[in-house]
Amino acid sequence: MKQKLTQQEQVRRDKMKDLMDMGIDPFGHAFKRDAKCGEIVAKYDGFSKEELEEKEVHVTIAGRIMRKRRQGKAGFMNVQDVSGDIQIYCRKDVLGEEQYEIFKKNDIGDIVGIEGLVMKTDHGQLSIRAMQYTHLSKALRPLPEKFHGLTDTEERFRRRYVDLIMNPEAKKVALTRPKIIRAVQEYLDGQGLMEVETPVLQPILGGAAARPFVTHHNALNKDFYLRIATELPLKRLIVGGLEGVYEIGRLFRNEGMDATHNPEFTTVEAYVAYSDLHGMMDLIEGLSNDEVALDYIKNVVHADGIITTKSSFIQYGKKIGLYTIHRYFVLDSMALQNIIKQAKNAVQPDAIEILPGVLQPKIVRYITKHSPVPVMCGGLVTVKEDVIHCLQSGAIAVSTTRKDLWDL
Repeated sequence: MKQKLTQQEQVRRDKMKDLMDMGIDPFGHAFKRDAKCGEIVAKYDGFSKEELEEKEVHVTIAGRIMRKRRQGKAGFMNVQDVSGDIQIYCRKDVLGEEQYEIFKKNDIGDIVGIEGLVMKTDHGQLSIRAMQYTHLSKALRPLPEKFHGLTDTEERFRRRYVDLIMNPEAKKVALTRPKIIRAVQEYLDGQGLMEVETPVLQPILGGAAARPFVTHHNALNKDFYLRIATELPLKRLIVGGLEGVYEIGRLFRNEGMDATHNPEFTTVEAYVAYSDLHGMMDLIEGLSNDEVALDYIKNVVHADGIITTKSSFIQYGKKIGLYTIHRYFVLDSMALQNIIKQAKNAVQPDAIEILPGVLQPKIVRYITKHSPVPVMCGGLVTVKEDVIHCLQSGAIAVSTTRKDLWDL
């Protein structure tokens, strides 16, 4: 039966044939890049238009077209890769007739390679002025509508690859998960345990009460089960003398399924010889202690510092080289005196932050006068005047989620 195409799908196939007629493989070839979109933005967004023109920064990127607009002999598009996105500026008189024609035929969702110069537009938007334009792969199906993304929960789970393209939060989860697993591995390795892999196919069920997936082993002419737990194989390794083992492994349970219950999932299971219930509790609780959390922030997230209300975080954070800011809430006169007292402790933070930041100027001045470390203001800072009042009262900086106030 012939597949029925939508109008957009047919248009995209027609453009694919046009590319083939031009001698271009619609599904591309290897392309060598030397930069990623998000890295370029992080590195050069702070430079002015004139500074970038003087630097003449050449970059080669590749990614998926997410937005596109064209006016006559010039056009803009946004290209997205795993690190973020950046605007591309294309001109016919720079690219030439053939490459600009390829730009015209590319649709949202297509993957392209760009060689060009980092620049800023007259409106201050960091961009790449395309000098070479390469088609890499044609998207034969349109992406979901750009303003709403993929919103149906069931459709998101069924088409994870589209969810990753359209929803930044989904991509963030995918990129964070392996970092969490690596942190767990580093912690358990540091406790002297050995990571192992045990068989997924099991001849006998054990370790949990659950309905299994059953498969047949042809060579042995015997039914096997996809494991429902890693417990028994790990305990056999303890019997064998390994003394401390753990596995981060997939389990399979042929039971109900919904948005929060998957028949295939990952668990962390560990066993230690000569330990007991309390010893194992201490081992697992260690995953969430202050030092492990801060080591993760420094070594995996690569943060420069922390803002916290916990004194223990300040002490260990300074020990491992993080910039530490102690957050205090000024609720009454007792809290005010407590701030000064704690700030003079032996282990001092690099700065303190007082909330709400819109306190009366005399209170901010009192704290800055008696505090042995610099003072920041944060919380309820919503307009330019709030920022000015905080700085005029002696604060060295202001923290706010209002992005329109960041560039004052």
